[in-house]
Amino acid sequence: MKRDVLASRRSFSPQRGFTLVELLVVIAIIGVLIALLLPAVQQAREAARRMQCSNNLKQIGLALHNFHDTYGNLPPGGSRTGHGGYTWGTFILPFIEQPAVWDAILEESGNYPPDPTGKSGSIYCGCHQYGVWTTPGPEATVLEAFICPSDTLAEVRPGSDMGHQCGKANYAGSLGHGHGSDNGFFNRFITSIRSLRDVTDGLSNTIAIGEAGGGRLAGAPDGENPTYPVWAGSPKGGSGTALTHWGPLREAWHGVPINLSNGGGPAGDPASWDKGFGSLHPGGAMFLFGDGSVHFLAETINLDAYDNLGQMNDGEVVGNY
Repeated sequence: MKRDVLASRRSFSPQRGFTLVELLVVIAIIGVLIALLLPAVQQAREAARRMQCSNNLKQIGLALHNFHDTYGNLPPGGSRTGHGGYTWGTFILPFIEQPAVWDAILEESGNYPPDPTGKSGSIYCGCHQYGVWTTPGPEATVLEAFICPSDTLAEVRPGSDMGHQCGKANYAGSLGHGHGSDNGFFNRFITSIRSLRDVTDGLSNTIAIGEAGGGRLAGAPDGENPTYPVWAGSPKGGSGTALTHWGPLREAWHGVPINLSNGGGPAGDPASWDKGFGSLHPGGAMFLFGDGSVHFLAETINLDAYDNLGQMNDGEVVGNY
């Protein structure tokens, strides 16, 4: 009987809880698991962002080819004989399912609308008519097709003047080797209209468009920095001024390494702006080639090979890169 009572007491005795040491061990294990899981989650998110960025470039590539089929040439890098004017990002609007924005720009432009053929000059880009606009124009429209999800710049370029506010774009046309080289998929001015037949190195061997946007350096572009990337065009202004001469980043070149400052550059001296391609993707940036294919190029790519890929007619066909 006494044994039964003792057994009963044991069965109903409270269970022993965690000791402090055991609790700390459990917390440490959970912390280690979270530390192992977090990078995997971040990598999965970045992979999704890269896929969206790649899809954006593929849609832009399709729009460029549809534009070429319609007009017989590529859209110009600039729509004026001098600095300023609308650029390729504006002219492909009807081909990326944005006819309403294009129509709004035509209405805004009045009797001097942008010429989509690029064969005659057009008005300056209304997005940058300082001191004129009291409300943002259609150029301030945020278009997801032009935005890389990994970029950190504001979707609308900030500025005290409403006409200064423009929709961001993380994709810039290739100018080739450098300023004035005139051997890229696009030309800054209307003086040279490109056609696909001009790409004698082969469409699959020539970069058409690459990423540009938020920089990693202290001088990342902001609302007052003319390298802030927008889709509409380049600003109006006098010849030689920093704002007009460089303009918002609609084109870039291959004479500088990828991700040197991700298309931005330190504020101050305009000569210090590298006008290169770059992104916030780890290790490189996405590029659209002339045939419509999209490739991720590492920032460690051989500079000569990278430069050759940016030129449409240098006779250098790059193999593995």
